[in-house]
Amino acid sequence: MFGSSGEAQMRDLMEIWLEGQIVKSNISHYELAKKCGISATSISKWTNGVVYPKVIHLVAMCEVFAMYQDRNPRQLVFEALMNTSEMNNAQNRWKKRNAKQEASKQ
Repeated sequence: MFGSSGEAQMRDLMEIWLEGQIVKSNISHYELAKKCGISATSISKWTNGVVYPKVIHLVAMCEVFAMYQDRNPRQLVFEALMNTSEMNNAQNRWKKRNAKQEASKQ
């Protein structure tokens, strides 16, 4: 599915989730990158939807977010993965249902 609309939607959903976590944690992209041992450029690419972070980087970011938000890092990882996946699945189901309704009208 490389380059598919589904992949683009997943990047968009991760972008929204990640930026929300950065705001909730009140941390800059630079600080997050430094604490995770990754480049600020990578954070920027992820929050702008250019690319999707690797799971190992997602886990590292969730560990940082958990410290700032007093939450369980595993819960944040699960939330990130399920949030983006479930939102994408729900959107696909909605599109299919609407397509069926439109087809039945004709």
